[in-house]
Amino acid sequence: MLFQSNENKGMIFLKDFGIVYFKFNNILTLILEMNNTPEILVARANPFFDDVIFFLDSLPSSNDKLKPIDDTNRLFQLIEKNNVTEFRKTLRERLYKNKKPTWPYKYDLFMVVTISGSKKDVYNKDLDNLLKTLFDTLKGIVFEDDRQITRLVAEKDITDKFTGVLVAIKEILTGKNVRSEPSVFTTGEDCWKEERDEKMKSGRATYLDFY
Repeated sequence: MLFQSNENKGMIFLKDFGIVYFKFNNILTLILEMNNTPEILVARANPFFDDVIFFLDSLPSSNDKLKPIDDTNRLFQLIEKNNVTEFRKTLRERLYKNKKPTWPYKYDLFMVVTISGSKKDVYNKDLDNLLKTLFDTLKGIVFEDDRQITRLVAEKDITDKFTGVLVAIKEILTGKNVRSEPSVFTTGEDCWKEERDEKMKSGRATYLDFY
């Protein structure tokens, strides 16, 4: 999926989607070519979260099947679909390549997940099966185990503009409790500048990252 990269300029071209993105500090700028017309989107991550990451891949559904291997002893083999295996392999390689020093998270997690795509790609698939693919992909790299996810907000975003997944992660440290559901990022005024500056001073700045 990644067509060309220039790390010095923070620029990556995405061949399949006609998208260019520029990454400078906490600001992510996307140039999307829709119907031969470029659209510019400038996004800043909400510093409430510890990570806001997204990827422009179609998320396959982990609708695994059981194959009988011994009828006498009622033994079965779990068969994972090929597209799920390939998706996990590809994305895990990209995550490993850009692994952060704060990964894997060790405490409980609050996560917000938005899965975007067409009705065929997203709406007709079970949300729990889509999330299983996502969590199995992130497990062992971004967090240790999906048992850490104690609070989850997940939604399907039906759109013909693009296909992708947005994941926001908040680590819930011991003794803390999260009850709010804040916005994941903003494309308007930088309304979290003060909070972001405080997190940068503490060495745990929140960036909107692309994989």
